[in-house]
Amino acid sequence: MKTDDWQRAEEVLDEALEFDTGPRRDFLDSISKTEPEIHREVKSLLTWEDASEGFLQNHAVAYSDGLIDD
Repeated sequence: MKTDDWQRAEEVLDEALEFDTGPRRDFLDSISKTEPEIHREVKSLLTWEDASEGFLQNHAVAYSDGLIDD
C-alpha cells in the first residue's frame, strides 16, 4: 500500500471503530464499493481488533501499567 492509502485506511479504521457491529458492517460495505483495497485492509485490522479484545481502541498507557517502576 502507498502512504496515502495507509493514511486513508487509518481514517476509515478510526471511523469504523466508532460504530457498533451492524452499522459498522454497513459502513464497510459502502467503502468496499469505492475503495476495495482500503476495505480489505480495514476489515483485516478489525478482525485482529476483535481477536485482541479491543487492542486498537485502548491507549498504550493502559497496557503499560506495572511495566515501569515509579
